[in-house]
Amino acid sequence: MDSPAKVSVPTMALTIRFMKSLLLHLFFYFVPLQQLDRMASEVGLTVDSADFARWMDERDPLREFRLRFAYPKLRHLSTVGK
Repeated sequence: MDSPAKVSVPTMALTIRFMKSLLLHLFFYFVPLQQLDRMASEVGLTVDSADFARWMDERDPLREFRLRFAYPKLRHLSTVGK
């Protein structure tokens, strides 16, 4: 019978740190996505629709801040920094 492979403590610590990081990334990606899917389905839309984007914009509590900042349009980017 083969003996189990020995893993060094630093290797095990790196593996545990990697698994924690992976779980956090999965959690922070899928939980908001599930919430957005639920919200979209409640109003009869899909997450990737322009109507859902407009619906979200209308309910954005920070929407008035958009008026306080200038966002360059793509056609103006060639003049930025000149």
